[in-house]
Amino acid sequence: MDKYLQIVNSDNKFNPSDYADFEYVDDITVNYPDVGEKAFIEKKTYDAYLALKKFLGKKRIPCSLNSAGRTVNAQRLTQQEMYGIYLKEYEQNNPHDQAVTLAKQKVLDMVAVPGYSEHHTGLAIDVSPRKYGKNPLTKYLAKQYNKKHLNAYFEFINKVAPQFGFIVRYTRENAESTGVKRPEPWHLRYVGKECAMEIATIMETDPSYSLEKYVAERIGGSTRV
Repeated sequence: MDKYLQIVNSDNKFNPSDYADFEYVDDITVNYPDVGEKAFIEKKTYDAYLALKKFLGKKRIPCSLNSAGRTVNAQRLTQQEMYGIYLKEYEQNNPHDQAVTLAKQKVLDMVAVPGYSEHHTGLAIDVSPRKYGKNPLTKYLAKQYNKKHLNAYFEFINKVAPQFGFIVRYTRENAESTGVKRPEPWHLRYVGKECAMEIATIMETDPSYSLEKYVAERIGGSTRV
């Protein structure tokens, strides 16, 4: 099977040895948790992202990386950070014990368990067509710009992504087979142009289609690979 089709999900733990022969690019600038953070990315994935970014630039659509490759430890820290944020939020209107339960569930819904995230592979990226401001005025203008354009830009990015080898990994319709409940239009997974176009074409008529189903059809067996 094509090595770019290897799956990491809630049923398949990341195994570093499966990606030992991949070439990676380090010190890639991402926006999360803070603008200017560094991440890693698989080289073909990075080249495809740069091509996508250049194409979007010609359409005057901004594009940056919110996230790329993430270690298991970084995933754990992300979970902890988000848990702290949601716990504080839920404690405003709920008893502590209930707030803890709600915060834990929210984090599970939002972030993959460490060791089970596609980001460990370096083949998954979170893109952002969002504008950012550096002072109160530019932040305000960016907020208005994003409010007006963000949804349309994500729709366009999702439509053209397969031309560059990316699939939109998690949609509302394919949640049953991916195991990810919420749609993530920002989360793109590199699989190569040929496979991406095949998957995207099927998804046009079968929105529940997913990488899990595509791989299962290629190697046989369950749709939860």
